[in-house]
Amino acid sequence: MNINELTTAYTESSRSMTKEDGLRGKTILLVNPGSARKIFILERLKALGLVIVCLHKEKTALAEPYVDYWITGDLKNFDECIRRIQSFNEQHKTVSIDGVVTFWDECTLLTARIAEEFQFVSIPLAVAEKIKNKYLFRDSCKHFGIPSPRHQLISRPEEFTDVDAAWRFPLVIKPVYGASSAFVVKVENKDELEKAFVSIKDNIHSYELAPEWKTWEVFVEEYIGGDEVDIDLLLQDGAIKYSSITDNNKTNEPFFVETGETCPSMLPVARQRELLDMSKKTLRAFGVKNGCFHFEAKSTCEGAVPIEINMRMGGGDVYLYSREVWGVDLIENAVKIALGIPVRIEKPEQPFAYLVALQFLPERSGVLKELIVDERLKQKNYFVELYFQKNIGDTFLAPPDGYDSCLGWLTVKGATFEEARKNLSEGITYVRYSMEDLPS
Repeated sequence: MNINELTTAYTESSRSMTKEDGLRGKTILLVNPGSARKIFILERLKALGLVIVCLHKEKTALAEPYVDYWITGDLKNFDECIRRIQSFNEQHKTVSIDGVVTFWDECTLLTARIAEEFQFVSIPLAVAEKIKNKYLFRDSCKHFGIPSPRHQLISRPEEFTDVDAAWRFPLVIKPVYGASSAFVVKVENKDELEKAFVSIKDNIHSYELAPEWKTWEVFVEEYIGGDEVDIDLLLQDGAIKYSSITDNNKTNEPFFVETGETCPSMLPVARQRELLDMSKKTLRAFGVKNGCFHFEAKSTCEGAVPIEINMRMGGGDVYLYSREVWGVDLIENAVKIALGIPVRIEKPEQPFAYLVALQFLPERSGVLKELIVDERLKQKNYFVELYFQKNIGDTFLAPPDGYDSCLGWLTVKGATFEEARKNLSEGITYVRYSMEDLPS
């Protein structure tokens, strides 16, 4: 499915959800319009009647139809961005920016800095820095009495001796800053740890998002077992306005490659309650009062453990999950929070549908040779989304060659979990692809 078909599907399905509630005519500062995959966000913002001022390093053709005003600047230079916004305000006296928001993870710190400078609703920058930095997040959790695995920064191979003597394998090595599980590796012994460390240090600079990271430091932590979940939350004035738990299928280790999801969660109610209690306690401990959050966590036999917090709406199909399962529009409500407009959500006791998704994952790196989609798939009443981020002729680099997350994914729904799983089994038969080896 090409991006135009995809964004049209998002927008048309969302029109019935537009309540406006004070949004029409408000001016939102959007930090980074995102990739082509995220254009549906701009379409949704425009459908809500917002005036969009976009801060980015440059104007982009994809975003141009939706953006009313552009502010260009180096997004890694916070002071420069502040000056560019101040200059914009001076030159556009009739345009009054009412709030700031981002849907791009690497811009959450800049967004917090802008909010502090112009007194918009957001997360305090000092807090955002502790959450964004995965190592500092672990340190803070430990300080607050929130479950946190043993962890340590690693800057040179000699430090492996201390790790080997004091810790229990398996361990996980990962960047302090990162995205999409890139360079996150489970290791079973000291030799694997040293090899992973060297590989990360040699290759991290080449990752497409790495230039946006504050540092390329790495750290290790003890492996957390249990069931992995995502928790999506809307928080306003310290109160949870909405929450939803999505189950992640078991990832392909040692590189934690995502394989699929299910929403709503099928975990026992008591385990779900533990996860929500943990997420509330964590946000409260950090002093966070407003925002849209995407938690990654584990449900273990000893309780719920946070993995990390994303200070923006989750990527992939997260928007679809909340919309289709609970009738909640995360884009609309994230903007309301940013603008200080009261969020009123009546989450139903039972989900409207059950969604399941499957990632298309080649066994090894290669070139996409063939992709055939039977158009009957899109006519099925269970069809939600088919998205391929690779085209025929594109290279797919699986870990450790590279960190392409997947070729794409299929999302379907059903009236029950069992029906949704059955529909997925049928749906994947309408999609066929083949790979060929990388050129030697």
